[in-house]
Amino acid sequence: MVTTSSTLPRVEVEVDPTKLSDNIVHYKELESKQYRLLLQTENRVWLFKSTDHVKGILSVVTLPKESLRVMTIERATPEGDNQ
Repeated sequence: MVTTSSTLPRVEVEVDPTKLSDNIVHYKELESKQYRLLLQTENRVWLFKSTDHVKGILSVVTLPKESLRVMTIERATPEGDNQ
């Protein structure tokens, strides 16, 4: 759960591109740690690019878990905490 003093955890994702649809063209960008984990279920994960790195509209990326090779999740950090 997110409180007013914390943010969603950062993630670094390595994917198997053969298991992704062709419309995910920048999948290498998911390894940048600029994404945060929004939601995770048994079969899918939803990520969005951190507002630290994006201006304007946020895009949510959804990936099937079977396409993930590795997903590293960093703990949520208090707001204003330098990383």
